[in-house]
Amino acid sequence: MSYKNKTILCIITARSGSKGLKNKNILKIKNKPLLAYPVEYAKKSKLIDKILISTDSIKYAKIAKKYGAILNDLRPRKYSSDNSSSIDTVLYEITNDFLKNKIIYDYVILLEPTSPMTNNKIIDDCIKKIINHKIAKSLIGVGVVKSQHPMFLATKKNNLLDTMPYNRKIKFYRRQDLENLYFFDGSIYISEINYLKKVKSFISKKTFLYEMDKINNFEIDDIYDFQILERLL
Repeated sequence: MSYKNKTILCIITARSGSKGLKNKNILKIKNKPLLAYPVEYAKKSKLIDKILISTDSIKYAKIAKKYGAILNDLRPRKYSSDNSSSIDTVLYEITNDFLKNKIIYDYVILLEPTSPMTNNKIIDDCIKKIINHKIAKSLIGVGVVKSQHPMFLATKKNNLLDTMPYNRKIKFYRRQDLENLYFFDGSIYISEINYLKKVKSFISKKTFLYEMDKINNFEIDDIYDFQILERLL
């Protein structure tokens, strides 16, 4: 498919053995495992050329393949531990795919099952934004910090207010008067592959921040997040 002659590789990461919420990548919402959501949305994309599943689990791989993803190899142990970084995993999958298939892609997209609100319309809009941008080399989905703005944060001592480290005057502001701050919501990551290999990060001064609607900011880290998303999807 591609866009403006730029080829797009999508990688969906889903290792087994999560500790915070056991097997969270295959927990079911509406009788469908979370892993199926990014695969299906990537399949519906009009611009993605190939969808890879990156996992250390045969069970997870079978689920992903059922919904339309491709498995090259199970992910090696060194990229599947609690200390393994997402960027190392993505770079491994890019290299491994080239060694097997001898195809060079221009851009890579990283999607994760724990952000099932990133639909195909968002994916395609993000692809167009990054390819059409004159400066940006990567793109990350973000949300606006509101009630957790640093100006409202405090420390305590003996259960009493100690300091407000980001609010030197201990003054309470209206949220609408504060400068917008953004957090990385885990919804989507895109980068030029050559640039990613160079900087080894999706984050740099050339990263485009794609502001998501609040409903798309949800990322599943614990059972409470999961229960909220059960009601949203």
